[in-house]
Amino acid sequence: MASYDTSRLDPYQREFVKLLQANSYRHRPHEVFRDFCELAAISLSNAVDRIHYAKREARYLEVIKTYTKEEAYRFPAMLAAVVNSLECGFSDSLGQLFMSLELGNQWKGQFTPYEISQLMAQITLGDVRAVIERQGFFTLNEPAAGAGAMVIACAHALHDQGVNYQQTMHVIAQDIDQTAVHMALMLRKTCKQPNPT
Repeated sequence: MASYDTSRLDPYQREFVKLLQANSYRHRPHEVFRDFCELAAISLSNAVDRIHYAKREARYLEVIKTYTKEEAYRFPAMLAAVVNSLECGFSDSLGQLFMSLELGNQWKGQFTPYEISQLMAQITLGDVRAVIERQGFFTLNEPAAGAGAMVIACAHALHDQGVNYQQTMHVIAQDIDQTAVHMALMLRKTCKQPNPT
């Protein structure tokens, strides 16, 4: 069993790592992470979008049947850990987990540190209130979304300006990696105004 440096992770992220490790006896950690992201994205999508429900549900059952009942029960706990981590404040929770679990080698990539994304968002966005006043919203296009750090950073920048990003930010996000797409979708469905810490 691999040992990971979790010293920079919040308590919920550390709980996620423990749950992932518990599911990694018969599966490789990167497979468990990939499957978690897909299962969470399917579950969240099926809760709000009924159009492709049956197709997604069939895929969910196809993935989950490769896990024992005990292992399957850990996936909702992993999602709860991610949601709780996101509620702590603005951060790239999934990207941090991805890098802490040393999964970059499996996908031949890595994620931009959140602090850099935050700086880029502040510089790039500037004051968007005039655009929002004129058209009611503004559009953000993220062609390499990854786990959504840049989207979170833009929401953070808006929040710091006193703008409700949930009502005014329209995001178009893409990625060439399916796991990254699932990560960003999960973020979209679970991210809300953070609780004060």
